[in-house]
Amino acid sequence: MSKVVLKGVSKRYGDVVALRELDLEIREGEFLTLLGPSGCGKTTTLRMIAGFIEPSTGTILLGDEDVTHVRPNKRGIGMVFQDYALFPHMTIGENIAFGLVERKVDKTAVARRVRELLELVRLPQMENRFPPELSGGQQQRIAVARAVAYSPKVLLMDEPLGALDLKLREVMQGEIRQIQKKLGITTVYVTHDQTEAMHMSDRIAVMNHGVMEQIGTAEDIYKRPRTRFVADFIGQINLLDATVVDAQRGHTDLDIDGRRVRAQGCEGPASGKVTLAIRPQHLALVARGGAANGNRFDGKVAGTTFSGNLVHVEVLLDGGQKTTVEARPEDAPAAPGDSVAVEWKPETGIVLTK
Repeated sequence: MSKVVLKGVSKRYGDVVALRELDLEIREGEFLTLLGPSGCGKTTTLRMIAGFIEPSTGTILLGDEDVTHVRPNKRGIGMVFQDYALFPHMTIGENIAFGLVERKVDKTAVARRVRELLELVRLPQMENRFPPELSGGQQQRIAVARAVAYSPKVLLMDEPLGALDLKLREVMQGEIRQIQKKLGITTVYVTHDQTEAMHMSDRIAVMNHGVMEQIGTAEDIYKRPRTRFVADFIGQINLLDATVVDAQRGHTDLDIDGRRVRAQGCEGPASGKVTLAIRPQHLALVARGGAANGNRFDGKVAGTTFSGNLVHVEVLLDGGQKTTVEARPEDAPAAPGDSVAVEWKPETGIVLTK
């Protein structure tokens, strides 16, 4: 396995910038996910690491080797695609063995390696079956086995679970992560699914319009987003337009539609317009009036969405902005139009400057 280093890597197609200058180091044995919406540059980045696309600027290193201009088949890369790309006319064993046979590996060693990988992906009885005879999840596991058969330096995976249904995707997330950990192989994974990224990754690089907005663990980017885009893209969140009225060490006082609130434990700018971000689970619905337990806004229920053990309550605040509160069904108002107050503790708000 090898670390992967991108130094000043960019990609342009005429006047269109697919990826702006990117500096990124993927550690040996790490599972790193490139996460973002369509057109953000994540697949372009992956394909440049693979060698399918040549960067406009910059350098790509696998370990200590500069592979910027090395052909894909000379990089020692394993690749798993969304459509599996298994050969339908070959048996499962022949599919797994394909890269080894091409490299003229001894037949005994090939057979041993195929058996090892079938055990690893928990499909030991499938060697003589053909891809169309397998389920989607089984084909995906075989695609992973084929990609790692010749022990590549790095494993690249481009939305490999996108074609599967939700339940099977959830199962395969655990399967792929388990295989990766057993092999200890450096893995770069591309997805637009935030839940998938958070469940599987050591670190996540969140991308937007060809720029890496933030990189960190799932907990880092969820609890400590650095930009409005990251806050909004990762999980549900309320984003309230605000203006700084007082900034002290350890807290920031904000004006939101004429009401003063405090963000504790995070230091914002000394002045100017900002965004206050609050997760729905950190908001509470309370009756109007009475002593405030933290920041409080009056409003009216605009609508509710029932999702089993939770209800998401949309509240139109008196100042005109909207929030969503996550509540238990027994704590939620019965109908739209109810007058309520929304309350949150100062330490749960996040001040974002961009």
